[in-house]
Amino acid sequence: FIENGNKINYSVKYFEPGKRDKSLAKNADIFSTVENIDDPKGAYINTCNVKRFPAVNENDNELEFFVYSDPSSNEVVKISSRENRKDYYKIRDYYYDKGRVKYVDELNQTVILPINPGSSEITSRYYINKDCLVEYVYCENNKATVYKLSELEDYSEGTVEQYDYLEKDIINRAYITYFACKNLTEEVTISGYVLDEFNQPLNEITVEFYKESDNSRVANTKTNGDGFYSFKVPVVDTVDYYVALTKESLVSMNIYGVRIPRGCGDISIDTAYMGYTDNTGIPYNIQVVVRDAADSGIPINDGQIKFRNGINNRNGEVIASGVLDSTGSIFIPLSSSVYTAEVTKGGYETAYLNVVVKQDHLSFIGYAVTDLTENNYTAVLSWESSPLDLDSRLVSQYGKNVVRSKIDSIGSIMAETLNINDAGSEEYKIYLSDYGSASTGDAMSYNMTNSGATVEVYSSNGLVQSFKVPAAHAGSVWNICTIRNGNVIPDDIMFYNLDKEAIWKTK
Repeated sequence: FIENGNKINYSVKYFEPGKRDKSLAKNADIFSTVENIDDPKGAYINTCNVKRFPAVNENDNELEFFVYSDPSSNEVVKISSRENRKDYYKIRDYYYDKGRVKYVDELNQTVILPINPGSSEITSRYYINKDCLVEYVYCENNKATVYKLSELEDYSEGTVEQYDYLEKDIINRAYITYFACKNLTEEVTISGYVLDEFNQPLNEITVEFYKESDNSRVANTKTNGDGFYSFKVPVVDTVDYYVALTKESLVSMNIYGVRIPRGCGDISIDTAYMGYTDNTGIPYNIQVVVRDAADSGIPINDGQIKFRNGINNRNGEVIASGVLDSTGSIFIPLSSSVYTAEVTKGGYETAYLNVVVKQDHLSFIGYAVTDLTENNYTAVLSWESSPLDLDSRLVSQYGKNVVRSKIDSIGSIMAETLNINDAGSEEYKIYLSDYGSASTGDAMSYNMTNSGATVEVYSSNGLVQSFKVPAAHAGSVWNICTIRNGNVIPDDIMFYNLDKEAIWKTK
């Protein structure tokens, strides 16, 4: 069911419905046992293993499949399909019982958000028994219309023809999807930009991708005239990677801590700024300031700070160190490049801050998070471009709760925080939105991508993962990551069409 590596052609009729039997009853047990709307933390879906498979369909529209399988039997219980139709996403959720489709729902979203499975936002519901469509529910303008196999003889000829078409189409799609996902490759695209200390793109930079454990090379490429690079790699859980950037006349740089967990989306790497070897002897006197993330008026005074070369470098050689003064500041001479600053102080989780040093960036403000207890998380949003008004949002499973930061940073440089207490196994998604662009209808704005926004996710184990807003991407809403069962899974999707505007246009 796969052509040319990852193309799926749903227009070919591989599967037919089963023999119709009007006595077949609607059975939603598979749906109710997999999901748990009333108790999201107790939902069986949260115990499942999740894999993501990219593909394209016969119209060359991008597809993503999220495959949920039982951890003990490896049996697939749900496949969520996302088709990118440019102006919106067509979402289809397929539920299976021992390889047979039992239920399918469909909806359209312009920003992919968790929703209640019982919501009227779901436009179509298909209840299937023995490969027969026994009930079809269509919802429009909050009004549901139900069509049943047992009442088919009472419908008009046109309605029966439409029912027949829907049954054939959804059965065919459900099984093509099921079998194709068994043969697709789980891989992601890694991409990023490389600039010099004067913000000019660097062409022909050698980009190599290595496993941190044994320094074995997984992929390699070069940057183009825009300083852009990308490559595909297979997903291997629990493996850390690093990116090595090299070119004659430039100071080499590594980007560490690249993680590709199962179920993650494509990954945007922090923009790298490489200094020229001729300038290494001419350092800048950089000011680094560290403050409390929950209250930016509190300095991390007397905190210990260490600097290492590269991005996300937690274990390499320390090239400089010092103590933050009473204002939480330190001045230190550093050449053009990007450095990792490690900040430690009693009562705070260890912070790792990526400090960009270049001609027009001679000061940096970072934030530290107070110690967290087990199963609690804090996400810290910060950005440097003023007077932008960015807003962070945390959306819980089934869209039951939308959590906003208690701090609203408007027109100044400070931090916003989102807290998850007693996370359990419930799934959470973190978003960042550009309030000004969303409010004025300029959803294709580049303000957010130019903001330098960073989102750092902390747990009781310290900094779990840091995300930098993707470079050169239009959009006013950024889906950053998913927190699922204690794991932080990158999503990294920018949206430039908005629905549910009340979420993005209100404080």
